Amino acid sequence: MHRHIKYAVVVLCFVLVYSVGSRNARANLSMSNVLITVDITNPNAVVFSATGNAPIINDSSTNTLEGVTLLSLFEFDALINTSTFDSSTLLPNGGGSFFYTNFGSAFDAVDLLIFRNESAPPTQDFMTNAPAFTGSATADLNGFTFSSMGYGDIIAGLGTSESGQVIGQWQIVTDSVVPEPTTALLGLMGLAACGQVMLRRRKA
Repeated sequence: MHRHIKYAVVVLCFVLVYSVGSRNARANLSMSNVLITVDITNPNAVVFSATGNAPIINDSSTNTLEGVTLLSLFEFDALINTSTFDSSTLLPNGGGSFFYTNFGSAFDAVDLLIFRNESAPPTQDFMTNAPAFTGSATADLNGFTFSSMGYGDIIAGLGTSESGQVIGQWQIVTDSVVPEPTTALLGLMGLAACGQVMLRRRKA
């Protein structure tokens, strides 16, 4: 009988830990202002994918040559020279068929600029009643350390955190869900509590 109770307590603890982690992950990924997810599962083929969400403001002040800046995507200065995506169908609203083709460091080297090197670039027409982006793009970013925060702002055009219009956010995703620090701490506390309960029952 005691053995069955002990197993039930362990199972319950794991269920609670898993449910907290899953709930936090779902909450993060369902944020309506996330416009681009950044899948870093394979650093040699990092995928920037449009979520289909609309921007948080209307903005038509930039073109595809100016692109968009993903603020604080990297933990440290990346210093990326202008490069070409391995493949891309990532397209801003209003861009017609002029999808983004290039990426590189912005004014601040922890930021990433995504743009199209075009002599006559069309206007990016971000509207709150339409998806900000469609499609996806793949780039080799092996060797760079991504933000430990896991998310940040996207601004229209080339700018910094002090300049430019924030239109939404980016968020890092991976195939394996890594719990947030608070989730991990709750999990450890739960397991410690389970251990104490089992120890008391064994002594009894």
